[in-house]
Amino acid sequence: MKKLTLAEQVENILARTKQGQYDARQLRNLYRNVGANKELTDAQRENLVEAIEIQLWKDHPREAKRLFGARNRETRSQLEKYFTSLRERFDLSENHHKNKVKVGGSVISGHAKIYDYISYRNNDTRDIVFLAFRKIDEDMPLDIPVGKYLVGESDVESPVL
Repeated sequence: MKKLTLAEQVENILARTKQGQYDARQLRNLYRNVGANKELTDAQRENLVEAIEIQLWKDHPREAKRLFGARNRETRSQLEKYFTSLRERFDLSENHHKNKVKVGGSVISGHAKIYDYISYRNNDTRDIVFLAFRKIDEDMPLDIPVGKYLVGESDVESPVL
């Protein structure tokens, strides 16, 4: 029996991972083995970790969150830094829409992967303005909508979900 080279083994594992042939436990163990293997090149390691992460999020999101943390940790951190800067520069005491970074209902309902936003509601005009980071599904790029709409308006181009 021919012994496979490391490059052949990596290609084999990548193919099997992309085909969904590993369960959550196997993917978790594979991830740890990739991190511990000193013979892998940086490119091989990156390709394997990316394939494992994609497959875990697709088929085993609970395990992926346990292993990698919440999907929105980077976007939330960036939005919190920006919101802190806004609070230092502007008086937000009249905000009637909570002064914090919020998670959109589309994430809670499972219709989006990432939807973090900040908003300001002017009670006099009933306008809500918002800045959001959203990613509806895995294949979409991160979208950063900024918008304004009237409370109760049903036809909104980029609503805060």
